[in-house]
Amino acid sequence: MSYCRSAQDNKALWQKQCHNIDSKTLVSERVDTMDLELLRRTEYNQQYIAAMRPVFNRRALFTDTSAEYVIPEEPACFSEVTIRFRTARNNVDRVFLVCGGQKHLMVRVESKNDFDYYAYVMRLDDQNVSYYFEVQTGRITGIFDMRGLVQEVNEYYDFIIIPGFHTPDWAKGAVMYQIYTDRFCNGDSSNDVLTNEYCYIGEPVHRVEDWGRYPAQMDVREFYGGDLQGVLDKMDYLQDLGVEVIYFNPLFVSLPTTNTIFRIMIILILILERLSVMKGICFPTDSGRTVSLPVTSTV
Repeated sequence: MSYCRSAQDNKALWQKQCHNIDSKTLVSERVDTMDLELLRRTEYNQQYIAAMRPVFNRRALFTDTSAEYVIPEEPACFSEVTIRFRTARNNVDRVFLVCGGQKHLMVRVESKNDFDYYAYVMRLDDQNVSYYFEVQTGRITGIFDMRGLVQEVNEYYDFIIIPGFHTPDWAKGAVMYQIYTDRFCNGDSSNDVLTNEYCYIGEPVHRVEDWGRYPAQMDVREFYGGDLQGVLDKMDYLQDLGVEVIYFNPLFVSLPTTNTIFRIMIILILILERLSVMKGICFPTDSGRTVSLPVTSTV
C-alpha cells in the first residue's frame, strides 16, 4: 500500500527540517562563542600568572667579598673586578651597585636552581673601593650592605675592596681564635689592676672579683685580671680545640713603658714557642693596623 503526502504535509515537514537546521546552527555558534571566550580567559590567566612575581624573598638576597661574589677575590691595582649579587629567581625588577655616589645597573648573568645572579664589572685604580646595593621590586626599594637588607645607607657597613691586598698563605683557611686578654684567664695576679688605681675616661677603674657576674653598663673600666701569662697557661686547651691562629684584642690602651713592651714581647715569644701546630698570632695596634706574626718553624 502506498502512501502519498499531501502538499500540506510536505510543507509541515519542510518547516520542521528547516527549524532543526537553524537550531543546530545556533547551538554550534553558541559553542564556538563559548570556546573562544574560554580560550581568551585562559590566555589572559596564563599571561597574568607568567607576569606576576612571587612575594619578595628578602632571605634569598646575598653577597659578600668571597671568591664567589668578588672575582678575582683579591684584585690587583688597575685591574677589572666582577662583583656579583644573588636574589631569588624572577623575584626582583632591578639591582644597582652604588659606588662613589653613582648607581650602576647590574645585569642578570646566571639563573641557577632557585636563584638569579647579577653582575657588574668595575675598573679599579689603586684606591680602596666601598660599595653597597640597591634592590628594586615593584614599589619596594631596599639597601643591601654588610648588615643585610636595610632601609637607610650607612657607609660604615659598605663592602670594601682593597686593590693589591693579598692574604698571607699561612692565614688562608686557618682556624682563628679571638682573645680578649683581660677576660680570658688570670695567669699572674701580681699584675692585676686594683680598684681606684687610676682613672679611665674620667672615672676610677674597678677590679672584678666575680668572673661570673653580668658586665657593667660601662664595662671598659672593669678589669678582670686576664693576662698573657693566662693565655700561655691555656695553650694546651687552645691546641685541643684545633686553633691555628690567635687573634688578640688590643693588649694595652695607651703607649706602654719600655718595661711593659719588653715583658709583653717575652710572653709573646713564649706563646709562639708553644704554637707547634699553629700558624700564627695577630694583634691590633693603637693605629688600627694589625700585626701578624706567622710561625715559620716548629719546636
